Amino acid sequence: MKWLISFLLLVALPAYAQFSRSGAMVGAANSRVSFYTEEGATVGADVVVNGDFAATNSWIIAAGVTIDTNSPGKAVWTGNANLRQNYTFTDNDWYEVVWTISDYSSGAFYISGWSSLGPYHYAAGTYRDIIRFIPPLTSFFVKGADTSIGSVSSVQIRPITPTNILWRPLQVAIVGDSIADHQVTYGAIDHNATSKNGFGLSPANIAYLDYALGSTTVEWAETNSIPRAIADGKQTIIIHSGVNDIQLSRTWPDVVSNLNNIATLITTQDVFISQMIPWTSGSDAQNLTRRTWNTNFSDWCATNTQFTLIPDAASELGTNRASTGELDDIYGPYNVDGIHIDTGGTYVLWQSWLDALTNKYGIPIGEP
Repeated sequence: MKWLISFLLLVALPAYAQFSRSGAMVGAANSRVSFYTEEGATVGADVVVNGDFAATNSWIIAAGVTIDTNSPGKAVWTGNANLRQNYTFTDNDWYEVVWTISDYSSGAFYISGWSSLGPYHYAAGTYRDIIRFIPPLTSFFVKGADTSIGSVSSVQIRPITPTNILWRPLQVAIVGDSIADHQVTYGAIDHNATSKNGFGLSPANIAYLDYALGSTTVEWAETNSIPRAIADGKQTIIIHSGVNDIQLSRTWPDVVSNLNNIATLITTQDVFISQMIPWTSGSDAQNLTRRTWNTNFSDWCATNTQFTLIPDAASELGTNRASTGELDDIYGPYNVDGIHIDTGGTYVLWQSWLDALTNKYGIPIGEP
């Protein structure tokens, strides 16, 4: 299993939902949730003792975990297990969790309270999660699941006080092809600008507007959906397109021309370009083009700074193809027909989009 949706207790998908990874959205049951800027947030002192694992005291160590106190210290997992530390959290308060996973081989790692579950992580990296701790509040855990093998270090948990945090409601125009148009199950929605519930993951007050259409190209985005989204007053736009361009033998200069024309339409809007995902039914040559174009998208965004790149999530959506040695095939459980992804894959793709939105607009931590 390469991905697992994570929940905070009393939060259910899709109503009042949260779906979170590093810096991603979290939600409070029966309250409005949206994006917030970090301006005005107060971050308290770290509550973890020996979070650098320079010593073992204060950690309650289960079988399957060892602590290596050599500099820099780390906790090493050889299977599903947990570390626990006693701490009494403030009821229903929000906490920022910053921690590092390294030496990753398999499984999931996450941080939780007794009843408060943080996001699962399936790769090495330094993560910033926001967790709302709810009763019982006497301990927190660093946990492994799905046969976890890897190391954890530099664990910090700090309370966040959302006083004077600025609320920023968000509408997102989804532009592109059938993958962008794919919400919950492929083909289950229409092809117009009606409000959608964010792949079944968004809180009800955030509108995800469908401007995508299957079998379309970047050129269609330029001439149709982007102008409509701008005319409708949308300030945040995500473009996910390109596979159909490759299938139709369009060239990268063709796509650059479309992107340059889109850039002339942009005034105050924030536009995100989502890289193409692995393509099982695509040939080796087509996937080489896909990977090359993904690099080109990155380079183009770097020189057109009103656009923000969203990486392709291939490490979680893809699996190696023997003939290329690259992540060119969709991971089996997510694969619908060689090009489209199922609900689980959609959650993974959406998470990469949500991370990008959060990085742009700030850490969302609930109702101020």
